[in-house]
Amino acid sequence: MKTPSVGESINLKRRCPICNHATGRRLFNKKAGTASATLGFGYDVVVCSRCGFGFADGIPEQKALDKYYEELSKYDAEPSMATGSDYQQAYFSTIVGIIQDRFPKLNIRILDVGCATGRLLAFLKQAGYANLTGLDPSQKSSDLARELYGIKVEVGSFFNFQSAYKFDLIILSGVLEHIGSIQTAMLRITEMLRSGGGLYVCVPDASRFCEAENAPFQEFSQEHINFFSPASLTNLMASAGLEPMEGGIYRKLTASAFRTTSPVIHAIFRKGKSKPTVDLPLFDPQTENALTRYIRQSFEALELIRKEIDRLVIKGEPVIVWGIGAHTQNLFAVTNLGRANIIAFVDSNKNYYGRTFHGLPICAPTELSGRNEPILVSSRVYQEEIRSQIRRELGLANELILLYEL
Repeated sequence: MKTPSVGESINLKRRCPICNHATGRRLFNKKAGTASATLGFGYDVVVCSRCGFGFADGIPEQKALDKYYEELSKYDAEPSMATGSDYQQAYFSTIVGIIQDRFPKLNIRILDVGCATGRLLAFLKQAGYANLTGLDPSQKSSDLARELYGIKVEVGSFFNFQSAYKFDLIILSGVLEHIGSIQTAMLRITEMLRSGGGLYVCVPDASRFCEAENAPFQEFSQEHINFFSPASLTNLMASAGLEPMEGGIYRKLTASAFRTTSPVIHAIFRKGKSKPTVDLPLFDPQTENALTRYIRQSFEALELIRKEIDRLVIKGEPVIVWGIGAHTQNLFAVTNLGRANIIAFVDSNKNYYGRTFHGLPICAPTELSGRNEPILVSSRVYQEEIRSQIRRELGLANELILLYEL
């Protein structure tokens, strides 16, 4: 079967998650990986021909995504992920401030969906909010939320969560970009939200991906499968009977962590008594051009990395790759890394141990003792932290191959 070219109109395997249209335009192909420790699938980045929404086409069913987040959550793997970095504290403080502006009553019922270890709920608790519930697919995250913050986190997703009461505010922070069955998810959200209740949403802003300071193609991770702009987010909410709260929509912010920045949209919507009588969807005029610019920018930024990896391939010497996250998956997709003589993968996420990546077992950092092969540090965000861990904590003198000048 002929592979569709970039820009070609295609019949979608996954109908548009917002308007259910069946055709779209293909912008980029993210090649599949081979792993038991990641989602391990490829996809096409497409835009809907009818409404202009950008999303990943050719993804697994929702149950496969749910299983991944249940078993391989990175937020419960390391103490720093559970308790929060300085960046997370600043980010969560911003969210709490937005919520306090719109929902000043401290006795309202709040549900945080996809709350991980409950860090945001802990901030809300500290601000005086008392009726707090979390929801996350990871049992480990639930246990940590209870141990660290005394926060109740139900184990599951909104596809199977049952509540005895409706909520005044539901939080979806960094969630909607991960969901395959968006319309089903929104139906469940509106069922759990009382009439007049609010929905706080935070998602990456696809209309500003070019403003991100990150590794090439990092916005196209296997976890991020929906690419929202303000227009497409409005379309989705309107289709679920949710309307923007006055003064509460589209605070365009840039989230900064370590040496990376990512543009995001903060917005608050309210559940009305009836669905708004508007023609849906309104066409999204931004996303296709924005994604096209981001793809071109990523390819341009990739040139120096390509040369370094091609050098590894030509030398043919054994090499260890540290990191199996989105960065490494993207390198396998858009460079010759798969042709290098990789003999082991290393990662700090304990949930990955005992699993494989491209046919090789994933090792713990401590297993590098006695190894003298060069180590390719496959991360931009954590490159300097990994280098410090290798040199100072592990005391290793291996040659380090670094891909970024930071």
